[in-house]
Amino acid sequence: MGILVLSLIVYIYATFSDSTQKNMEQMKLNETVAFNSKYLAYDGREDLTCYDILNIANMAIKDNEDDEYPPISVQIMNGLVNPGGNTPNTLPSHWLTTAPPEYYYNDFVDEINSMQNFGSAGSLIMETLPVHDTVTGETKNARVLVKYRCVVLTNDTTGRVDIVKFFRINSASSGTWKKNRKML
Repeated sequence: MGILVLSLIVYIYATFSDSTQKNMEQMKLNETVAFNSKYLAYDGREDLTCYDILNIANMAIKDNEDDEYPPISVQIMNGLVNPGGNTPNTLPSHWLTTAPPEYYYNDFVDEINSMQNFGSAGSLIMETLPVHDTVTGETKNARVLVKYRCVVLTNDTTGRVDIVKFFRINSASSGTWKKNRKML
């Protein structure tokens, strides 16, 4: 009789222990999915501007305060990408988070706030493009926000987002903009 009761206790303990482990794994997976979703919402989009990049960099800086996981690196990449085209294998031109010895975040914010270099050839914020006015039929130059494509990469070990890359869209390949697009 004692062996039967002892066997029953071991069986119940093993069953609950296994269920607890599965529940813990599921909770960890749900946490990872929820964490990644705020970054993956931008993945593949080609309509992003400096303001979206700044928003993602701020999220990453806040998330990087958690020392349990590797930090998230937000990078603006060298080179241009054609709309819908393949992303080039290039090195970052600017790290907005996690780059030794210091990152570009503060300079990027200053460029946005002071409108420094807006529309200049090297600006990360604005560019001058021919814009077609559909009412008058004229084509004029206008300053528009630079568009970027986002590529999100996850860590093979943790499954969490660890790199967010932004590739500048080659606006010359997308033709003339219409006046009704977002312009400043």
